[in-house]
This record gives sequence, C-alpha cells and structure tokens, in this order.
Amino acid sequence: MPSSLLPYLDRHAAKALKMALNQSTDAFTVTSSFRTLAEQFVLYQWSSDSRCGYSQTEDRPGSSDSMRGVALDISQYQQFQHVASTSQFQWQGESRETRFTFSGSTFDVQGALIRSFQKLWNVNNPTENLVADGLYGTLTENALRKTAAGGFKKTPSCSFSSPVVPCCVSMKTRGICVQGDRCHSKNIIGTSYDCASLPSTVCCATSTSENTVLPDASTTETEYIYIVEIHTGSQRNAGTDADIYIFLTGSDGSTGRVLLDRAWTNDFEAGSVNRYSVSSKVNLGQINSVRIGHDNFLFGNGWYLERIVIEDLSVQTGLKYSVECNCWLDSSIGSTWVTLMVNGIARDSKSKHSCFTQINVVQPQAKGTAIVDAVIDKIKTASIFPDNKGLLRKIAWVESKFGQNPNTFRTGNQGVGIWQMDLIGLKDTQDTRAHPKLTAKHESIKKKFLIEWNSVTMIDLHKPLHAALAARLLLSNIQEAIPIGDDAQAAYWKQYYNTESGKGTKEKFLSDIMRIPPVPPPADNDCETTMVSSPSSTSMPQNVNSKGSTYCFASICDGNPFNTLRGSDACGSGEYGAPRAGGTKSHNGIDIICDKDRTVRAPFPSTIVRQSKPYTTAYLSGQNWEDGPYNDGLLIRGIADWANICAKLWYFEPLQTQAGKPLKSGEAIGISRDHPCTRNGQDIINHIPIEMYKVNVDQKCDSVKQGDRNYIDTTDRAFGCQGTVKDAATGVQGCSLVSSYGLAVQIMQQASCMHPDAVDLISGFEKLCLSNNVFPYLSRVAASSLRNFLDLPSSSVFTVSECLDPLPYQYIRSQWAKTGLCNAASAPALGTGPFANGTGIRVTETSVINAILFTGEWQQFHTPYTFFKYVNGTVLDTTSLQVRAFQQLWKANNPHSSISPNGQLDEQTKEALLQAPLSGFPSGAQCPGVVTPGVPCCTGDKQKGQCVERSKCRAENERSGQCSNVPNTVCCIGKSTLEVQFSSGVKLQPAFPPVGQETDLKDPHNSGAFLFDGTGKKTWDASTNFKFGEFMDQSSMFFRLSPLLVSCLQSVRSKANEAIIVKTGYQTKTTAVSYGSENSLYRSGMAAVIQFRSKDRVLPLTELILRHCLPVLREHSQDVGVGFQSDSLHVDVRDSLSAWSEDSISMTTAGYKTWVKAKLREIEDEAILLPLCTNQRELHYGDSYPQEKTDAEACGKIDTRIKRFSEDFQKLVQFAGDQAFFENEERAETWCGIPSRPCVDCRSSIVGSSTRLKCADRMMSERLEDRVWRLARLVKREWSNRTLIVHEAWDEPNSKFPDGFHHHSSLH
Repeated sequence: MPSSLLPYLDRHAAKALKMALNQSTDAFTVTSSFRTLAEQFVLYQWSSDSRCGYSQTEDRPGSSDSMRGVALDISQYQQFQHVASTSQFQWQGESRETRFTFSGSTFDVQGALIRSFQKLWNVNNPTENLVADGLYGTLTENALRKTAAGGFKKTPSCSFSSPVVPCCVSMKTRGICVQGDRCHSKNIIGTSYDCASLPSTVCCATSTSENTVLPDASTTETEYIYIVEIHTGSQRNAGTDADIYIFLTGSDGSTGRVLLDRAWTNDFEAGSVNRYSVSSKVNLGQINSVRIGHDNFLFGNGWYLERIVIEDLSVQTGLKYSVECNCWLDSSIGSTWVTLMVNGIARDSKSKHSCFTQINVVQPQAKGTAIVDAVIDKIKTASIFPDNKGLLRKIAWVESKFGQNPNTFRTGNQGVGIWQMDLIGLKDTQDTRAHPKLTAKHESIKKKFLIEWNSVTMIDLHKPLHAALAARLLLSNIQEAIPIGDDAQAAYWKQYYNTESGKGTKEKFLSDIMRIPPVPPPADNDCETTMVSSPSSTSMPQNVNSKGSTYCFASICDGNPFNTLRGSDACGSGEYGAPRAGGTKSHNGIDIICDKDRTVRAPFPSTIVRQSKPYTTAYLSGQNWEDGPYNDGLLIRGIADWANICAKLWYFEPLQTQAGKPLKSGEAIGISRDHPCTRNGQDIINHIPIEMYKVNVDQKCDSVKQGDRNYIDTTDRAFGCQGTVKDAATGVQGCSLVSSYGLAVQIMQQASCMHPDAVDLISGFEKLCLSNNVFPYLSRVAASSLRNFLDLPSSSVFTVSECLDPLPYQYIRSQWAKTGLCNAASAPALGTGPFANGTGIRVTETSVINAILFTGEWQQFHTPYTFFKYVNGTVLDTTSLQVRAFQQLWKANNPHSSISPNGQLDEQTKEALLQAPLSGFPSGAQCPGVVTPGVPCCTGDKQKGQCVERSKCRAENERSGQCSNVPNTVCCIGKSTLEVQFSSGVKLQPAFPPVGQETDLKDPHNSGAFLFDGTGKKTWDASTNFKFGEFMDQSSMFFRLSPLLVSCLQSVRSKANEAIIVKTGYQTKTTAVSYGSENSLYRSGMAAVIQFRSKDRVLPLTELILRHCLPVLREHSQDVGVGFQSDSLHVDVRDSLSAWSEDSISMTTAGYKTWVKAKLREIEDEAILLPLCTNQRELHYGDSYPQEKTDAEACGKIDTRIKRFSEDFQKLVQFAGDQAFFENEERAETWCGIPSRPCVDCRSSIVGSSTRLKCADRMMSERLEDRVWRLARLVKREWSNRTLIVHEAWDEPNSKFPDGFHHHSSLH
C-alpha cells in the first residue's frame, strides 16, 4: 500500500475482503481505499479542474463510495476479478478498471464523516453554524473550502467512557485511548503523544489479555462493568469474522444486546482468548444466563465457542463465572445463537452446557447423518428448487452411506463425493445451452451461497454443499417430475441418476433405504426474538375456558400455532363429519394443516398406547399408493383432566413408540410426512388427522370397538383458545396477547375488504425479523416506506418487536393496565398513538437508528430511542376502521344485535368485544356493503355504494356517518361495490386467500393487483380475444391479473394478423420457485409470456408491443419490460422500460437492447409531423416569440410552484426520446425533490416512468414537450451531426439549491 493510504474499510467490507484473500495465493496492491471528507474534496476538485495532472473522474463528496469505505482500487485488477467473484466485491468495468465496490450492507460512514466536520465547524465558527445533518450541500462545501488544511484549533469535548478511540501512529497496535484514571496502573505507559488530540489521555495495554479498562470515576454510581472473556476453540475453521453479540442476564436485570468488538483488531480467531468490557446501567445481580451468537456475516462463518468467563467488577471480591459451551454456532445445521444457563452462582463456579454439535457444510470430506441433513435443509431453505420429495437424502444414503463408504472421496472423474457425481453429470449441471433454466438457478446459487457454479470442479465435490447442489441440479435437468413413493423413486433413480451404465439396481435401492437413519426434528429458527409490552407466549394456554367445560389443545404442528383446519381440497374435506368412502362413511375427527417435515406435538398430557397406522395394505393397493412414512402415527391415552379421552394421530413418523411413555402437552412426538393423494392434477393439503373418543376411566382404548366408540367433535378444542376477549382481559387465558390473534386477523381482513389500501402485511420482507408476538401489519404507506428502506444496499437486517396494535390487543392491554394484571405498564388510550394507527415500529437494534432517521420519513417518538413513527404522509384512521370491521363481523354473526357499524367504540360495542371469541367468529370476513374507495359523497340518486338522499335509502341499507360533509345524506349499500373492471366489461370482486395458502398467493411486489377466485371463470372474457383461464396457474383456482396488462395485450392482438397465445400468466409462489424465480412479476399478475402460433416471430411481436402496448402503459405512468426468448416474448408492466434476452444463442441482451432502441426511435420519428418553416421570422439570442407578449400573457398567470407527488405534477409529461440531450446538472447532487429521494442521471434517456423516477430536467407541459420534440427533429434534419441541448426544464429543490434554482415566479 502507498504510505499515504488510509488502510481502512467499512467493517463488513473489510471482512469480505479478508475472506476472499484467504482463498487466493496472489498478492495485490491497493492504491486507494477509504478517504476522508477532505481528501475526497481535494481529489474531486483536481478531477473537475484537471489539476495536478489528475485525469481520473472522481465522485463529489457526499456521493462517494470511497468515503463510505466500500471502494478499493487494485493494481492487479484482472487477477483480482476472480477473487472479487467469491465475495461481495463487484468490478466497476472498463470505465474505471482498477475499481472494485463492496455491495453488502454497510454503516453510513460517509454521513458520519460529514456530520463530524459540521460539528467541528460549529465549535470553531459559532456565528456561522451548519445544520449537522450529515448531508453535503452548498453551505457545507463552502465551509470546507474555508477550513485550514492543518485542521481546526478547537475540538469537541467528548467523554470517552467506553473504549472506542483507537491509538494512532506508533502506539496504534498496543491499545486504545482512554482517560488516565480508567487504566490499571500496570498498563499505563506514560502520556501518549499519539493521542495528542485528546487531552489527559493515555494508552492502555501491553498485551491483549491485560487490556482491561476500568469504569470512569464519574460514572461508578450508575455504570456497572463486567469483563467478558471469550475462548474460541482451536479446531479447524473454529474462528469467525462475523459480529459477535452477547446478552448478560442476572437476577436484577439484563444488559440487552451488546456487540463484542475491539477496534482495529482481528477478533475470534481459532485458539484465541479475547477480553471485552460490557457496561450496564443497572447492577445485574447474580448472573443467571448468557445468550451469545453472531450475525452470520457471509456464508460459512460458523464459530466454535469453547468457554465464556465473566468477571463482575461491581463486586469488590471480583466474582467470576465460567460457563462451558464447547459447541458450534453455525447456520449450516442449526442456530447461530445459544443460551447458556449458569448453575451454581459462586466464585470460579463452573457449569456444563451441551449445545448443538455442528459441522461446516463446506468443509472438505465432512460426512455423516448430521452433515447430510444440514446441507439438505440448507438447500431447502434457499428456495432455489421445488421439493425433492426426500429423494436427495435417499440418494446420499444409497450412493455412499452418507459419506461413510471408504471410496466416497476418491479423486478422478468417476463417483466423487457423498452423492457420487461423475464428470459427465457435473458438466450437465453447467450446460446452460442445453438447459436454459439453469441460468436462473446458477444466479440463485451465487446469491445464496456465493458459489460461481460454472467454476466448480470435481475436487469441489468433496465439499458436502457442492456435492448436494450438483445432485439437485442434475435432478432438476430431468424433464419427468420426481415421483412420490419408494418404489417409484427407486425406478427413477435407476433410470436417470444411476443410469444403465451404473451397477446399481432398483432392488438394491429399496433394500438400502430400509436402513436409512431417520430425519431428526428441524432445528430452531435462528432469528432472535424479543417479547415486548408484557409477558406473552405463542403457545396456546390450556386453561378451562370461560364456560368452565372445554379444555383446549396445544398446537399440534410447528408452523400452524392456531391449529388451522385443512378445509376442502381435491382429495376431500378435513372437517368433522365430512363424507368418506364415497359418502358411505363420515370423518370421525378433524384434519389440522401440517406441512411435511414439521415437528408434530402431543395435543394434551397423555401416554403412548401403541403405534397406529391409518391404512391397510389392501386399501393402499386399491388407491394405487405406495406405502411410506406417512402411513404411521400413534394412539395415545389422556391423563389427569384428559383421562377419559383416547386419540389417534396419523401421517407422521413417530419419534418413539414405547407403550406407557408419558407425554407432556406440546411435547414432540414425530415428524410429519408427505401424503401421496393427488386428484385432477392437484395435491392434497398435508395435514395431521386426529380422532378422539371417550372411554370410561377403567376402560382401555383398544377395548372399545370402532362401531361402539363415542367420537367427539374436536373442532372447538383444536383452536386452542376458545375463550372470549373477556377471558384474556381478566387473565383467565394467561398473559398472552397472541391468544386473540385469530380474532385480530378476522378484523384486519374485514378492514382490508373495506379499504384495501389501508394496511399491508410486512412478514416476509427481506432483511426483516419479527418478534414472536408481533401482529405483522402496518399502514400501507408506512409499510411501503419500510420496504424502500430495507431495499437500500446500505440497510442491514434488524428486528421489529412492535408494529400495528390490532383492536383486541389494544383493548386487552388497556384492561391489564387498569387492573394491574400481567405486569402491564400504563397503556395509551384506545385508538391513540402510532401503534394503534399502524404508523409506529419498535426495533431492537440501536445500530439502525441513524439509518432509519436518515430517510427523512421516520421520527423517534418515545424513549428508549428505538420507537419510530412514519411522518411522511397521511393515513387512514386505522382504529376507527378496525372498530367498524368488528361491528360488521359481530352483526354478521349476531343478526339480531342492534349494534350499528359506525366506527365508534361505544359501550355497546365494548360489551360485544368482551364477548367475542378469541379465535374468531364462525362466519369470518366478507365484503358486504363496502363503499367504493374514492367515490365522493353527493346529493343525487346514485348507484348502490354511493351517497344518496336519506329518503331514497332502504332502512336496512342505511349507514349513517359516511357522508358527514354533505347534509342529509347517507351511503346506501347492497352487494360489494369493490369491483375491478377489465376491458371486456367484466367486473370481478377481489377475494381473500384460503387459510393456509396466504404465503403461496401473496403478491411479493405489493403491486396493487388484486387476488381473484377463478372458480367457474376460466371461460369468461378478460378482453375481446383473451379468457381469464389463459392467465391462470393450473395448480390454483386463485389468480392475480392486472387489467392494465390485459389492455396492453389486447391492443397488440387487435393490430396483429394472427392469434396470440399466452404461454405463461399468473404463478403461485410454488410454481415460481419451481422455475427458479421466486419473486417474479408473474406472482403479481403483472407479467405474461406470449407467442404467435408460428412461434418464431419474436421480433415482429416485440415491435407490436412497442407500437401499441407501450402507449397504453405510459398513459398510466407505467412502462414495459420485454424479454426475448427462443420462440416467445416475456411482457410485463413495470416502472421503467427494460429489454433483455433469455436466449443468448439467437440474440444477446446487448443486441436485443440495441434493436429495441432503434425500433423505438423509428416509431417516435414516424409520430412527428415536421412543420413547414418557410416565411418565419429569424430568431436571435435573447429573442422571444411572440415578441409582443409577456410571460403571463403567453402562458397564463403563475399560480403556485409545482411539487413532485402533487396533483399538478401528474399533468406534466416526461420527454422520453433521445432526440435531445438534457444537461441534467443536478445528477451529482445528494438528493433531488426531497432529502430521501436520490438524484438520477437522465442525460441520454429516461430512468423510469413512475412519479419517483421521473427526471426533473425532462418534465414539462404536454404542449412544451411537443414543441421541444419538433424542434429537436428540425435540428437533426438541418444538421445531422448535431443534437439539441436542453439546459433546464421543470425546476425542483435539490441538495445544492434546497429552495430550487429558479425563483417561485419563474416559468420553470
């Protein structure tokens, strides 16, 4: 490195670089890395003015990757490109060939640098203060120009009560700078000139183990110090570069989450011992537990924790605790967190703790059951492939006995690794020409596992993850789907995997898998959760309900906490009494939804009677089903309050079958398995059947014959919390807000039915963890803002522990606060505060506070400062909406009630709420009588759902209060008026997803395209030439479809001379994942794949899209995406125009883009009618035309300035062509429009057509845009080698000119 280089990077960037370099034997020279504000300013000026022989283009301060600490310039850039491909560094291309930029999440170092300068300026220039906002604007730049190169005279006064400031120059490796009275005397090495900027400081430490910092004398009364000593194991790969966090919990308090880090040192290396000072504002008392874990930064960052030693410096005797772990914290097989209990609280006391035994899944030649199950779970979690139906595990056992075969890890090209892959098979997994769908899978593997698949060699197959991926990719290349059942899978394996040339046989496969080790229960979720507000639990309470008679089940299946019933599917119904055997029998139990490979739990305290199978061999033969693990279960006998109950549970593989084995309620009893039933191309919904019947206390379960059994309708018991809101509010149901989750969901569904734009689900957001008791909704605008923040490359993963409070939660908590139950603190009044309105969140990580505030859309509103409220827009009164939704639900289930759905929480409504069932009403959310959003109140006689005069409404349809701004009017209701109209004139009502299918039918893009029930509608006309069935996923009767997409395609069909076939339309998540594109626009109903019957005319079809579809979309501020395929065309609705090729053999993406651009230019040129310019007066510089008119006379009086996101802004149009060059001088500014909106570069072409992406310099009135377009074409006709330059059009504020460049009275 050059001597002048600052050898620093952002923390995560530095870790990624280290990991990448560890895999390379080459040496590299870094010529540029982190830069300070002053350095970047000087280089930017040199670059702009071509001074000092500096020719490299530099970014303006405030928009510099170097200031962010994520940019590197490498001399050996060609060799480093391979290293970069294994990390998150990206080469910036030939325009700056030595530059590489880190693309992972980072801290806002740049903002901190600018903010630090602003504070230093303010200290030294009290009369010229800057706003310390971390934004680089004109005032900050002018101040920087005036600042002396040697620095400021005065520095801010800081209290360094924690070891955060690094020593500098010669002492930098020996310790950290602290105030003198905070060092052990033996560590003081004299007044340090290395920390001259910090008066009265010294450097501590002569070695790592002695670097102990004592508490500041001024804070000893309120700050308690604990020295934490971390022992990392000496095993291979035991160290980690992940961030390590710790929670210390004692008898009197907890530290909360604390990052363990020593500035500028390499912590947690194999065999190392690291010491840290952890402070607490309260004395923790006796330490009871330690929770420790890491952020899993980059793949394969497992860590082997050997031991933790804690010294309590708040106790004069120096009390110590030593806690053994000796375990791996690795996401490859389980959790990256562990809780260690401290037993025997005494000096030097020790307690043993056994935690996960884990193996790194990329460690060469790792083998065994644990590693195979870990790697299969890792691949399953990545959601790259569809379900392999257990075949991948069976192949690993048959081929190598999970790697135990001595020939597993041979070298060469035949039979390598746990899955015994040969070179021909590996090459097949890399052949994207023969298997085009592999491209998407390769990209997903690179994104999820940082593996460049085309670079994988045979020796890499010694690594379990690589070997498993190779096997799974090979299976995905097979056209025939993986079958269900051992016999069918044996034949499949022999035909496609072992092949005719292999020595294996179907019989040997079946014989081997009889001895395969059972699958262990799935590991716990590693997402850290924090319970808030009051002690809560997600498990169902097992108290007697308010009637004192019905006992409740525990949750039977992990992933279905509320025992949701199966309902109906292609194979039948899961309700009690549903027909069986063609109607000759009935279902004696209920079916509780349970995905395959989930832990199954005992529903109540019981003992095992025996193993129980649901089907006989004869029945299986008659159904043509293979026998399998699903054909198993248990017969159990209740104990205590359940002593007279026997129950059979099926479709799972029991963990144990020993008769008499006692079971606790909720104890794991087995693993659910896949049921083989398929009818009409649709699979059964996997579930656990449970049948219960009564026996006398002295009777045995098997002594009662089936025909004599007294079966029980278990529906009421299954839902766990059959009590009422009153039971929860008075503590009968325990201290659990979650007990009312079922009712809360129904209310929110009904509210969404009335106002679809009111709230949005936030579960499933990338980078977002949710605590267990969070109700995962926010107002739609707040949810959208949160998603935008999470989409920023700089944002990191964090946890939301509180968001929208549903009505039942609010009411129950308010009652607890009044009565002092459940340790509840004071609660806000019902319907008040951000949480009640869906605009508030509470986060658990303080590290994201500044990043959230920097968006400008959120403000802190409570202490501690992890409470935020959305402030950048107005939202509906969510509480009133919820009350009205509850009133509608109550009225539907109690038709004789006199409650009026007026949205007011009056005494009558409160009494009804107390009586409401916690799990929800029998009749759930519907859409009767909803006023169409956006319909104004009026006084004339209108259609149902709008406002009419009171005298013209039927009494039963009267809704008071809906039109309060219009005297003597009400809203009439009948059927739902929330309907979506397609170009055919057909109107469809939005539908709710069926229970259990919410995730599969969710719109991942929140596009606004509604979900519809397609039952009986396949042959209905969506437009003149298209049916709804053409756009539906064949695996589901539910679908999403954008009317705009249909109008687009119909406009093309109307101009085409032949039929257009829709190959692909809407896709469920399951279908999308099977194609390797989980978050595609197909799931939003915004995309389709189309073709002519002749199939090979893709370019003519593209031209029709550009000529006739694109204008339709741009009328609605949307653009089109077109994807070239070998015989068809992908079309979608999006914010900005995009073109690409999925068939690089026929046409590359670059070639297709060039063709599209040329065709657009041709179409645009045809649309211009060039005027005759003869006999026109010549214009000179400064002239105007018409000359005799003022601006006001020519254009009208200026009323008010147009702002982005305003109604007036929608009247402007964007100049979309490239006939003119737009100077767009503000492109380099930090923000444009509002502080949270980045500027865009639209000099040569538009960036997008959405309100947020439209470019200011290209925005103008429709008439002006037409004139500029004509003028640009005239210039081209007159001077073919010249282009019209537009210096300025519409003017909006930016970071350089916060009030805009032009005066408010300017025509701009």
